Amino acid sequence: VYGTPSYYVQQLFSRYRGTRVLPLQLHAPGISITEPRGAIGVGTWSTQAEYRDIRVEQDGRTLFAADFTQGATGWRVVRGDWQVVDGSYRQTSGQTDCRAVAGDPSWTDYTLTLRARKLGGAEGFLILFRVRDNDNWYWWNLGGWGNSRHAVEKSVGGGKSIVSDEVRGSIETGRWYDIRIEVRGNRIRCYLDGQLVHDFEDKPISALYAVASRHERTREVILKVVNVSDRDIETEVRLPGARALQPTGKAVTLTGDSPDAENSFEQPRRIAPVEKTLQGVASSFRYTFPRYSVTVLVLKEGR
Repeated sequence: VYGTPSYYVQQLFSRYRGTRVLPLQLHAPGISITEPRGAIGVGTWSTQAEYRDIRVEQDGRTLFAADFTQGATGWRVVRGDWQVVDGSYRQTSGQTDCRAVAGDPSWTDYTLTLRARKLGGAEGFLILFRVRDNDNWYWWNLGGWGNSRHAVEKSVGGGKSIVSDEVRGSIETGRWYDIRIEVRGNRIRCYLDGQLVHDFEDKPISALYAVASRHERTREVILKVVNVSDRDIETEVRLPGARALQPTGKAVTLTGDSPDAENSFEQPRRIAPVEKTLQGVASSFRYTFPRYSVTVLVLKEGR
């Protein structure tokens, strides 16, 4: 028997509880979980489709162009049955999550244009952009959810979420569509046949989330901090509501190599709380919170 990371998180939050919330100042940078850069791709979901005239431009320069006269040079198939047919890149499998990608993961701002035609199946098109790897990317899902609506989804570590508004719409079989996606910083615009469908910003989120409280009986100040980013973050911690703090405290940290890391019978405590002594405590002090971590700082009031 072994504990899961979520079990340990609940254990920490249950064990270290205050009786009164304290004001807290914690300065953390905004982060983009998926960085605003990446390659491009095309795909389908339980659908057969073909794509042609794929072009990526940046400030008037052509970064990438595929007319498929030389085959599928430069393309990498993630899943599906892809082949070049009459100048189009055709996907004929009925599987879900069929993808092929191309381009440079370091590309930042660009405009992606292409033409697409549905050949059959349950849904529409998947147009990928800002593809960093197989698990981190965006796609414009056209005719998704049973060919009922359009939306932009973002995958972080393999987990998808909708980041745009959802617009009702469907994709017709046998008809060619003109598709354009513009990415500039956090702003994303998506056009279908020249009509703007989505215009939104995928804004950075805070890297740190925190709450501070005091336990009146034990005279402890308890600070709980979650670092959701993929980097260690050093920041200044200010507790203006705390009374004089002893210079030594305790830090309990739960962290892993990735958000999806788990324990196993072979490694039952791969992700488990680790306790250490904390030095240099004051009403204002600096601390480094590890990436992908939950940290509890227990500070004692009174000298």
